[in-house]
Amino acid sequence: MIDAQVQGLQRLYRGRKRAIATRRAVDRMKERHVIELAQANESSKKLCARLNARVREKQREFRAWIERIQETSKETPLKKQNRLEMSNPVENGADTPVTEKKQIEEAAQNPSDNAKQTEAKETRSCLHSTR
Repeated sequence: MIDAQVQGLQRLYRGRKRAIATRRAVDRMKERHVIELAQANESSKKLCARLNARVREKQREFRAWIERIQETSKETPLKKQNRLEMSNPVENGADTPVTEKKQIEEAAQNPSDNAKQTEAKETRSCLHSTR
């Protein structure tokens, strides 16, 4: 029983391989035939040449676009410095970053200011979400 199943699967596998080979051969024949027909007269030859040139041009544009994206994504020292500066919050436009310890001390000294700031942030977020 198992031998019959194995033989059946092998037969299917060989048939599939033959079908794939036949399909490839037919596709190659169709492609050759289409190329021969396209190059049969001068206008078709010119059209094929223009289409090929256009394809090459688009490929060059695509490669250049990819290179530009890769170049812009590279991190230069200036970009790195800007990213680091943007990641550190700055207090009142000063050049020194605000530390968490300083924020905690200020919140402990002025709880009413902290509550006002939180309330203002909540109202702003509510206003933005309703737009």
